[in-house]
Amino acid sequence: MDRLLIIGGTGFVGKSIIDYLIRGGFIAEKIKCVDIVSRGAKNLMHTHPELIAANVRLHNIDITSCKELPEAHLVIHAAASTDARLYQANPREMESNIRLGIDNFCKIMKRDFRKSKILYLSSGAVYGQQPASVNLISEDFEFLPLSTLAEGKILYAETKRYGENKFRELADSCLAVSIARCFTFWGRYLPKDQHFAIGNFINDGLTNEKVLVKTNQYVYRSYMSADDMAEWIIKICKIAKPSNLEIYNVGSDEGIALHDLAMLVASKYGKTIDFSGISSEIVDRYVPSIERAKRLGLLLKDRLDVILSKAAKNE
Repeated sequence: MDRLLIIGGTGFVGKSIIDYLIRGGFIAEKIKCVDIVSRGAKNLMHTHPELIAANVRLHNIDITSCKELPEAHLVIHAAASTDARLYQANPREMESNIRLGIDNFCKIMKRDFRKSKILYLSSGAVYGQQPASVNLISEDFEFLPLSTLAEGKILYAETKRYGENKFRELADSCLAVSIARCFTFWGRYLPKDQHFAIGNFINDGLTNEKVLVKTNQYVYRSYMSADDMAEWIIKICKIAKPSNLEIYNVGSDEGIALHDLAMLVASKYGKTIDFSGISSEIVDRYVPSIERAKRLGLLLKDRLDVILSKAAKNE
């Protein structure tokens, strides 16, 4: 049986993995227990009591300064907020904390976790702005300047590129490392009050008369369910081999325009949409190629219609 350690495990990814484990997931992967590390990990006992179980261990540990971490066969580094508001409010403090955390984590991995399999959760943002002509962006796509991204995303992408470089150094030190470049998801633990369009649409469906679409551009996104994400992340972690860094996109390759997504969400809740229409020729696309993951045998079990049906039931 394997022990799983998640650094930054109180965010969407960590909660989704715990939820999946408690519901009987990862039987084939033989995961025995999960250790969750973050500054306020034990707050989950009060904020999300449904995630507390005998095989879930919570550790209030600051990854930027700690000297040691719980032993584990599988280690996932997910310690970076996706909340754009935090990067805009305190950009340099966010950048400093993330880099300190990555540096300290890598130091501990080199010293104490040489026999573990280690996964870094990166982001599709590292590619820069996906060109409108590229329907599906692959892992081999050459990085574009980060200035191509919207201003609020640049610092987040910078820190993810920094993390990838540090984990390449881990791989060069003969550790078993892999990287998952994550795109967009839906699950019951995705915030409904941040910059995630699907979360905002669902919140509108639950609480408002209409589903509001704010963009006047063609914006394309794709959505992977939290359960599929959890399975893929663990699989990508487990296939890591020493000195053989592998990188995989994690997400869905079923792109959809946001105004079409809003219509689907609205129909689930019996609402209409508030949309002024498309008045710009700009195309904002963020949809991955997942051919490399498919070669691992990874599949999308939940398609978009299933995801939206689960969202309507808060599943």
